[in-house]
Amino acid sequence: MFSAIHPYSHTDHFFYRLGDSLETHVEKLPDLPGVFIIFTLAHGRINMVYVGATHVENRKKGIKAIGLKSHLNTIGIRRSYEDEWNARIATYDMDALDVYWYVTMDNKGKNDLPGFVKANVLHEFFDVHGCLPAWQESF
Repeated sequence: MFSAIHPYSHTDHFFYRLGDSLETHVEKLPDLPGVFIIFTLAHGRINMVYVGATHVENRKKGIKAIGLKSHLNTIGIRRSYEDEWNARIATYDMDALDVYWYVTMDNKGKNDLPGFVKANVLHEFFDVHGCLPAWQESF
């Protein structure tokens, strides 16, 4: 896969199929900052199409790190992802999406900003393919 995500052992994935409830999948995620990578599964092929990251915000009392669960479970974001993912699965006749997630900041020694890790994954992808992943509109 990508060397940028090898240091992270708190990781897992879920399959999202047409009509699934993203809320059901998100309930199993930790509420720690990190990145998620989406792969399409269609006609026996696997393609990486998107890299997302949670946010870290400056606050008067220090930083506030948004966790994977909170980010993906925010109603507006969840509905947006569900609508987009369902539309793409149906339009392109995909079997499913495989969503991998990686915790990049925790209280056990990992302290990498999710945006930094996202940038490194995208850089590695760009080095190999000469473009951004298909669903990555910008970076």
